[in-house]
Amino acid sequence: MQYQEGRSNDEWEQAFDEASARKATGRISNAGGYETEIDLKTKKRRLEARIIELKQEIEAIEKVLESKLR
Repeated sequence: MQYQEGRSNDEWEQAFDEASARKATGRISNAGGYETEIDLKTKKRRLEARIIELKQEIEAIEKVLESKLR
C-alpha cells in the first residue's frame, strides 16, 4: 500500500506540474489528487477488513486443530 501510495503521489505531482504548465484550473488538477487519495483510503480499509477476517478464520482453524490434538 505504501509503495502504491507513493507512486500515486508521484503521478499526481507530475499531473499537477503538467496542468500548471498548461495553466489548467486548480480545481481540475486537485480533483485528481483527491480522488487518488480517497481511492487509496478505500482500498486500505478493504484490506484492513480482509486482514481482520483472515485472522478470525485462522483463530477458528487453530481452535479446531487444538481440539483434535487433545
